[in-house]
Amino acid sequence: MEQISGLTRRHGQRTERLRSTLAALGLVLAGRAGARLATVLGVSVSRSTVLRLVNALSEP
Repeated sequence: MEQISGLTRRHGQRTERLRSTLAALGLVLAGRAGARLATVLGVSVSRSTVLRLVNALSEP
């Protein structure tokens, strides 16, 4: 399958846009609350995944 730069990652389960949205939720709400809001938005994700996405962000 062809990789599209800026849209997908190799073996990725989520688009870059969804990854950045979940990371932003994690920054604002932390793990459990971010996962709950993501579920309300229609994305099933665990709190540990939200925290892992936050930890993967580069330091400002």
